Formats: sequence, C-alpha cells, structure tokens
Amino acid sequence: MTGANRPWRVALVTVTYNSAPVLDDFLASLDRQSSTDWTLVAVDNASTDATCEMLSKWRGSLHLIANNANLGFAAANNRAASLAAGSVLILLNPDTVVSPGAIDGLCDILAREPGIGVVGPRLVDAQGEPACRGRCGVRWCVALGRGGCARRAHRLPARRS
Repeated sequence: MTGANRPWRVALVTVTYNSAPVLDDFLASLDRQSSTDWTLVAVDNASTDATCEMLSKWRGSLHLIANNANLGFAAANNRAASLAAGSVLILLNPDTVVSPGAIDGLCDILAREPGIGVVGPRLVDAQGEPACRGRCGVRWCVALGRGGCARRAHRLPARRS
C-alpha cells in the first residue's frame, strides 16, 4: 500500500543545528525515495551556518521552521509534530542517509499491521553492516501513528534482501 493508496499522510521531521556539513547527503537520500507522498518538516534551532539556506534551496516538499533560538531537540521535534500535516511522523536526524524505499517500507508495515503504532528501521553503517550490535534503541528514525501507540509491541521478522 504505497503512495496514493495510503489512508494517511506522512511527514518526515528533522531538527537541525549547524547541520550544513551533512545536509547534502541527507537531502539526496530523500530525493532517491520512490514515493513522494510525504513532506519534510525541518525545524532549525538557530543555526549560524548555511543550514537554512540549503534547506530552502531543496526542491522537495518542505515546511521549514527557523527558530530564533535553540529550543533543544525535544522541543523542536514537538513543534514540528504539532505543525505536521501527516498522520504518520518519521523522525530523522539530519545525518541520516535514508535507503531507497525505506520510507515506503516503514509505512507499509503500519498499513499492513493496524495494531502497530511504532516501527523502526534496521540501522546500518556505510558498509551495510548493522550499526547497532546487541541491545540499543532506535535512535535515528521512528514512525508514529498519530492515533497513539499500540498497547503491546510487535516484533516483525527482519527481511533479508
């Protein structure tokens, strides 16, 4: 259930602070997504580098919020979430490189499994190896159904390519 067939909209949320050195890779990875049925909501925490200028020049669907002060990571994410038009939020750090199809993959899980309220991706390093070994939380990307999280967690088997 991809793109126009989804019953909800998707908002990608990122919080930036002097993130210019990593934005090219981040935005290029968003450009490589097969679906364009989402909007990037970027909250900048008063960067002093070219972050806002780089975001403003990006050709994708963007809602840029430029704070006059550094509100902090949590407050900036909350601000973005309150303004996002999506019923699904995907939180991304600006140093993330999103694999092609990853956004659709996360959203497809939510569409297939209505009892799931939170999904997380497999995190890999530049060589494709797991970025997290052992127990570690999902740090870079979480998709939340706005209807609230499921009372019980489901673990879907990892898909091997």
